[in-house]
Amino acid sequence: MAQEQVVSLLFKLFAGQKLNVNEIADEYGVTVRTAQRFLTTIKNAIEDSHLADTFELTRHNRQYALKRANNLSEAQLLVLAKILLASRSLNRSEMNQLVRTLISELPEASSSVLSAAIGNEQLNYREIGEKQDRLAMIWQLQETIQAHRKISFLYMDKEISEQKPVTRVMGQPVAIRHSQYYFFVTVANDATGQFETYRIDWMDQLKILGTRSEFGVFREYQVGEKQIEQAYAYDGHDIQIQFEYYGLPDYVLDRFPKSRVIKTLDKPRRFDFPVTLMEITVEYSLGIKMWLMTQSNILRVLKPQVVVDDVKDWLAAASSLYADDE
Repeated sequence: MAQEQVVSLLFKLFAGQKLNVNEIADEYGVTVRTAQRFLTTIKNAIEDSHLADTFELTRHNRQYALKRANNLSEAQLLVLAKILLASRSLNRSEMNQLVRTLISELPEASSSVLSAAIGNEQLNYREIGEKQDRLAMIWQLQETIQAHRKISFLYMDKEISEQKPVTRVMGQPVAIRHSQYYFFVTVANDATGQFETYRIDWMDQLKILGTRSEFGVFREYQVGEKQIEQAYAYDGHDIQIQFEYYGLPDYVLDRFPKSRVIKTLDKPRRFDFPVTLMEITVEYSLGIKMWLMTQSNILRVLKPQVVVDDVKDWLAAASSLYADDE
């Protein structure tokens, strides 16, 4: 009988129930000491078997529960919640559900700490302008990538013009990534033969096609390399850019891991940092131009000349916007 009761309790634990010693004693008509022995038997059995790599019996507020041994720590869950809320990448409903799931992973005392730590950010959460659900589509795209299936979808490129032209895209998705508030999918476009990147929240009428792609398509596109060489998920071509930098070099080194400080220059400082000669290896695109503009008061491009000319043109265009104020 005792063995059957222990097995019954174990099934309850695997079902996610929390068990109290007094409640166990009442339900099974045994003493509290016997009920405690049942739980000790379960704990020892888990620790002495391969289940110890996956599960552990925990106690909190006189309740016992079966937790996965590889659960995230309180600190890890706090960091994840902070990053998620700061990203503003999901609508309020999806974000709240995701944060609630993270909080539910913690015992009561820790969950109250986490809830308090992110309460103001949740209250003032503002999602990006496009408010539709996107979690399901992101997962569907990832499954399609794994299955080497092609897709088709309608795409509204809102960067082109006020008219927001809609085009039909067909091709093989190869990677999903996140950059600057948005989720993107890169597709080997059948029509152009190029890898092209699309904002997922601008996609509509997604269809999974029966056509399979060659595995080489996936080998050719290295999303990890792209993420450290691009800015704002814009595609471009490989280039090395050298510039004088008057700010803290760490910001450049962190932003572009494939960058380096060549040397310190003997030039007057503009700020409380030595002037450095730096080089970044990037995919030159509109995104890199935009990043260069954000640094324009502490950065002077030296080469290649095409980038120098682009920066000059952009600065002249920006200055012209204020011409009427003079």
